[in-house]
Amino acid sequence: MNKKGFTLVELIAVVVIMAIIAMIATPNIISMMNNGKREDFINNANEIMSKAVYMYKLDKYKNDSNIFENGNRIKLKNIEDINTLEDPFGGEYDLENSYVIIESVNNGTIVERNPSIYVRACDEDNKCYSIGTESSPVSRSSITTSSITEN
Repeated sequence: MNKKGFTLVELIAVVVIMAIIAMIATPNIISMMNNGKREDFINNANEIMSKAVYMYKLDKYKNDSNIFENGNRIKLKNIEDINTLEDPFGGEYDLENSYVIIESVNNGTIVERNPSIYVRACDEDNKCYSIGTESSPVSRSSITTSSITEN
């Protein structure tokens, strides 16, 4: 007899195998996507610190109390070109309450600038991600999560 096609048992077996593969792969894919978003968040925080330090070095901003509060603290809303950065979590950066503090340390003839940062972003699911660190560059362990209702 000349059989063409697959039997129902063979088709069900293939579907079951595909479902098992999907169940195993999905958490890994979601984890990889979340890690990528966290890395983007870290890269954005480092870029924000770099822009703030650059603005601090420019004489036209350094003594402007509308830009730098107390001479060394700058809110995200005052940093140039901050609107080009997209929040990787799909929400928006908290431009009013996020800031960079730049402290100058004089080591003999070299002046180092040690920026510290607090950046917060919330997504559409009311989950907030924040980075608060006193060192540069920012690391993955600097990221904390919370919900809007907790704050």
